[in-house]
Amino acid sequence: RPQVARSLRFVPVAGLATPRATALLRLFDACLRDHLEPASADAALAGVDVGLEASLEGWKVSVAGYGDSGLRYAAHVAARLRDFSVTPARFEALKEATLRGLRSYVQTEAYTQARNRRDALMREHLFLPPETLAATEAATWADVQAFGREFFARGAIEAVVHGHLAPEAAVTAVRGRARAIGAAPAPAGELLRRRHLQLQPGENVVDSGPVEGVNSAFVRDYLLPDDTPEVRAAAAVLGNFFADPFFSELRTKQQLGYIVGGGAGGSLRHRYFAFVIQSSTHAPAELQRRAAGGIA
Repeated sequence: RPQVARSLRFVPVAGLATPRATALLRLFDACLRDHLEPASADAALAGVDVGLEASLEGWKVSVAGYGDSGLRYAAHVAARLRDFSVTPARFEALKEATLRGLRSYVQTEAYTQARNRRDALMREHLFLPPETLAATEAATWADVQAFGREFFARGAIEAVVHGHLAPEAAVTAVRGRARAIGAAPAPAGELLRRRHLQLQPGENVVDSGPVEGVNSAFVRDYLLPDDTPEVRAAAAVLGNFFADPFFSELRTKQQLGYIVGGGAGGSLRHRYFAFVIQSSTHAPAELQRRAAGGIA
């Protein structure tokens, strides 16, 4: 039976990169998923794999299935992005669920908070949950609807279609979804693209902050010089090489805590080695000292 996999991503303009926009997009995504639940359930019964993702860097729908079933689901979604609705009671329920998650963020594991702070520090457009709490509390359904129209007003569409579909049919399908979304094209320089903090060789950035609970955490990254295939391959090999000794020394022998790890990571075309320790018995300064010994 013929199969087709398709991924379509809408990239908005950079002017939307604010904490308020992050809050409204989170609510928009929750409401859209709720609205699409019946169609998504039907798609699953028809053997269609469906994925929805939403961030300031873009909204994405991915489908894979037999025949044109996935394409029809994607068309259904694209046609409803601007004009779907939820009842006031349902919106308040979804908003309350979102707020519970945001308010409980301070109870998140210390190492997760440390990694999130790292990401927010290194990326230009990334806002942590506490930064979006006030905007979420103040948001109304009218605000979310207006934001959805603004988000999809201007931008660019990126798509990949793979499988038993002729190139001409794939292009026609993508153009049809683009017309349904109805966004005006934006120049490449105005699109919201991930950008990282640029560090000079030998330059270090240190960040610290309080967390609730008994745990403390230490995270260290070593940024690699480039993202060539050779560097990626070497990083993967070296990451596997030092991951076990780092864990064995600091977790098994020194018993600093249950969360100990090291390896290679990346963000788009930025590659790095990362080390993390979470402990309920040692302060971050001591974790830093112990980690330096394990890394050396």
